[in-house]
Amino acid sequence: MKLIPFRTMLHREINRFMAVWGQAVLAPILSVTLYLVVFGVSLGGRIDVGTDFSYLEFIAPGLMMIGIITNSSLNANFSIFISKLHGSIFDVLVAPIGYIEMTAAYILSSVFRGLLIGGVIYGVGYFFSGLVPVYPVLTFVIAFLTAWCFSALGAIIGIWAKDFDQLGIFNNFIITPLIFLGGVFYSIEMLPVFWQKISVFNPLLYMVDSLRYGFLGVSDINPLYSIVFLLVMTVILTLMLLRILKTGWRLRT
Repeated sequence: MKLIPFRTMLHREINRFMAVWGQAVLAPILSVTLYLVVFGVSLGGRIDVGTDFSYLEFIAPGLMMIGIITNSSLNANFSIFISKLHGSIFDVLVAPIGYIEMTAAYILSSVFRGLLIGGVIYGVGYFFSGLVPVYPVLTFVIAFLTAWCFSALGAIIGIWAKDFDQLGIFNNFIITPLIFLGGVFYSIEMLPVFWQKISVFNPLLYMVDSLRYGFLGVSDINPLYSIVFLLVMTVILTLMLLRILKTGWRLRT
């Protein structure tokens, strides 16, 4: 691996979103705080999720997952899309950096943002609930794999999108609905049987449920299935991104 070009590109990508830290960090804190206050503190006592944990403790991992997914995918797709729009992507393509290093820089910078926001959200959640992970190592692994998976997916979408409308379709009409239908605010055992069967086809359910297992030690789905699913998706999306960057699909035209 060419370490100097990799470090340079990674540093550039991290500095790009840290330059607007107010939007990148403070906005998620405000959003999550509102969710925790409205749903966890105000309404939590009236909602029974069928576990020994409070509703506030139940939704905290899901809110953390929302922050990880949205910020890791947004960082990757916006960075590449804006580079395409301004024509600066050609500077990256002709730079003395390999495709593996380029792929790693795009993904790891987005993973850093996703985990940073996830950690901040956890801090806010801890302030309200005092929640501590039952399996801290597993919790970190799930968070890391999820951030990596959506960083690669976000980068692919950023390459695919030709305008802001297509970028918005992915973020607003695909990712957001899947997140909120992925068991963030409810257990799928609360759903009718038909909708339980439909829910298992939502890939985000496995991520939310596995992170909740890391925090609470309870889950609706076998955590092993979720980990295997995450590993497979991470490998597939990473190889897809590497191939796309190597061929220059929608980048060299």
